Amino acid sequence: IRVDSRENLNIPPFGNVIDYMTYGGIYREVFLEVKNSIYINDVYVKTKSNHLESEITLNTEEDIEGYTIQQRVINAYGADVEPSAIMNTGISGRKVLTSAEVQPVVAWSLENPVLYNLVTELYNPKGKLVDSHVFRFGFRDIKFGESGFYLNNKKIKLRGMNRHQSYPYVGYAMPKNIQKDDADILKYELGLNFVRTSHYPQSQHFIDRCDELGILVFTEIPGWQHIGNTSWKKQALENVREMIVQYRNHPSIIMWGVRI
Repeated sequence: IRVDSRENLNIPPFGNVIDYMTYGGIYREVFLEVKNSIYINDVYVKTKSNHLESEITLNTEEDIEGYTIQQRVINAYGADVEPSAIMNTGISGRKVLTSAEVQPVVAWSLENPVLYNLVTELYNPKGKLVDSHVFRFGFRDIKFGESGFYLNNKKIKLRGMNRHQSYPYVGYAMPKNIQKDDADILKYELGLNFVRTSHYPQSQHFIDRCDELGILVFTEIPGWQHIGNTSWKKQALENVREMIVQYRNHPSIIMWGVRI
């Protein structure tokens, strides 16, 4: 793998003066996944109260006759009682929609950030497991109103800070344990409940820890006070898509920053 770390004026956030350091190179983990010819490309989870909906996207809609999907919800973090929810469905196209009422569940909150895993398995016509994905999520309702922010119908006073993921001597290339430590500092040393990932999506390890601790997150696309030419704008829109697809199952995220 070869990367080009030079600044490009046609790629966000560059094109004008920015007030933070940017770094190049491969500074997060890289994975090589070996898949069968038909596999699960993405699972998107939505919840309201104890109701769960998921959108499963396969890599293709060709030769899927006889394939089936099985799903179940299991405890991941903080729950005492195992929930009961099993979903089975056939496949007629590239996208598969499922829904279920899950019992019992505990709502994800700042004081008790209970998390669950949605296990999604893909079986071929012979009943053989050919792919599986596990996504962690939480049951929670959020709302912004004229009087403030509400989590599970409870008004929350947001207290937070901006956070950059850069460190002396190593730039962005800090491992999982240090990414998690930053979230712990926000929660336990500073007493905060909200963080803005200025000005770019940050490590999944940091967001995972926010899920576990009950810290609300405002995450953003790359950029600061500058909008470039047509190619710059096209890349910014692609950054929006990538950010949402990669981070949308995190219960801690309550705002998407798309304003440069």
